[in-house]
Amino acid sequence: MSMHRLSKEERLKKLAELKRQEKEKQKSIDAAEKLLDLAKKFANQKKFITAREKYLEAANFFYKIKWIDQAKLLEKEAENMKKKMEELKKITHRLKEQEKQKSQVYEQRAAKIIAKKEEKRKLQEQQKHKLTPEIQRKYEEAEFVLAKAERKEKQGKFKGAIQRYKFLIELYDELQFPNEKIVKIQEKIKDLQFNLEQT
Repeated sequence: MSMHRLSKEERLKKLAELKRQEKEKQKSIDAAEKLLDLAKKFANQKKFITAREKYLEAANFFYKIKWIDQAKLLEKEAENMKKKMEELKKITHRLKEQEKQKSQVYEQRAAKIIAKKEEKRKLQEQQKHKLTPEIQRKYEEAEFVLAKAERKEKQGKFKGAIQRYKFLIELYDELQFPNEKIVKIQEKIKDLQFNLEQT
């Protein structure tokens, strides 16, 4: 009778132990699944270092409950995260180099444009010095009339500005200025005439 009772107690103890082990096992599985969800989330966000850590933590939980195959799969996934991290570093480095090269090309182009403008300015200055006193005076007069016309325009004295811009066109014609420069002044006169009509 006592032996039968002892055997029953042992069975209850064993059952309780199995239940405890099953509970611990489920805790490990739940923890691993949560870590897996986090690992996937970080991987999607390209945070491969953190994703790798989460995969390894999940693998440890599987080792704890003797799920060796699943643990090894997660370790492989952790290694994939490492590879992806290295690939991302290479891509980032390559993109930075491309941006650097683009920036250098842009700076070189800008330098060439500035150099051409400076060369053109110097050439114009040289041509001015070669001009006859009469033509030189006309150039200076044109610059003076332009400055006066712009000042009148800023002051809102459109009628006076129009008169000076018209005179400027005459000077530009005499000095054989490029046609696009004359067209710009003509367009400005049209705009001022429109503004004058509105007032």
